[in-house]
Amino acid sequence: MSAPDLLTHLVVGNSAPAWRDPDEGWLSYGELAQRVERLAETYPEGRQLIYLPFVTSTRHLLHYLLALREGHVVMLVDPAQDEETQRELCERFGASLVVTAEGGLLPLGNPPALYADLALLLPTSGSTGSSKWVRLSRASLNANAAAIAEYLALDSGERAITSLPLYYSFGMSVLNSHLLVGASLVQSAVSPLERQFWEEVNTHRVTSVAGVPFTFQMLSRLRFDWNRYPSLMTLTQAGGRLEPALASQFARQAATLGRRFFVMYGQTEAAPRIAWLGHDEVLVAPDAIGRAVPGGHLTLHLEAGLPEGEGELVYDGPNVMLGYAEGWAELSHGREVESLFTGDLARCDEAGRFYLTGRLNRFLKLFGKRVSLSDVECWLQAQGYLCAATGRDDRLLVAIEGEPMACDELQREIAGWLKVPPSSVLIRVQPLPRRSNMKVDYPALLALLEAS
Repeated sequence: MSAPDLLTHLVVGNSAPAWRDPDEGWLSYGELAQRVERLAETYPEGRQLIYLPFVTSTRHLLHYLLALREGHVVMLVDPAQDEETQRELCERFGASLVVTAEGGLLPLGNPPALYADLALLLPTSGSTGSSKWVRLSRASLNANAAAIAEYLALDSGERAITSLPLYYSFGMSVLNSHLLVGASLVQSAVSPLERQFWEEVNTHRVTSVAGVPFTFQMLSRLRFDWNRYPSLMTLTQAGGRLEPALASQFARQAATLGRRFFVMYGQTEAAPRIAWLGHDEVLVAPDAIGRAVPGGHLTLHLEAGLPEGEGELVYDGPNVMLGYAEGWAELSHGREVESLFTGDLARCDEAGRFYLTGRLNRFLKLFGKRVSLSDVECWLQAQGYLCAATGRDDRLLVAIEGEPMACDELQREIAGWLKVPPSSVLIRVQPLPRRSNMKVDYPALLALLEAS
């Protein structure tokens, strides 16, 4: 049985509320469908490759919905990208249309050859310009949205709020899963760290809020009181590892009030959700990522040298990507990936819950952005620093050898380059521990920096 389609409810005449615009108020599914039809008249004939810097707005939502309806391929990108990056990406992938900040269209030329099932291109959460682009099919998007809707028990009465950017795979999945069940979303221009956001939650009777680890870290510091938001029944967390103590804290609040707190794990390569931990299990196993989403399957690929029972986490499911793309040539390729080797090390307990234990490759995930430690080192070395980078999902740790320097200034420079808060970068001036082969001893360095 095939998964339901994302746009089942996007039909003229459907009066159910779909999207609340801050200026226009509530727009129904039928009103969105009519606007999409009018917008389609401005598009050239044929299947297009659309470069969409997805601002959270009605005007850009319409282009996203139109692309899904008409079978165009969308490159979802951060609207903060500079013109040079935009120009390079459009040339490299052969984009035929660019959606402007105002929601207009800028034609660039004829699109490249596009695989029949290709629907979406997403960067792999990269923040240093070296990210790969993930090729996702319409079937993958449908399947993952249906899986999310199933384990969160979403229906047409649900109402989310745009607490995450819609160009980010997590934010996109919230949008997709709510569209699929005919639920509604509130467009918000402010972050969950601002009072106005929570006023909107109450005013518009929002039922769920999604956040990354930083969201919940800050809410905890701000002494978030869930009881003040009577319509808010569900909080969901993904985008990196949440400290178990913090997960337990929110799970206890949820249990006390009869509400739900879900911990989830995913990768852009899986459109993006892979695993979920039920709200009733977070108190039992707050450090787990849970089980595979409905329709998916998780296994461990065991390798020599790893602790017993530990291996690389491998995911199989209908939401796995077609493959990667580095330019226009790969856009005509069909499926090249069957099983997703996540690069994360994990173990499984007797109850079937999975726990992440580390990474095969040297990447961190800061605020939902995948950061290559090798890229950080190369960037610093290019500026003349002898350094090594390590860390965990909530902190980049950098050691620099040599004379003392203005660490605060360098901290801000690194954070600005990575587009993360300066507080997520820790710099220490100290000798680099090395093994007998003179390679940096990264486990020893991590222990030193954690201790400091």
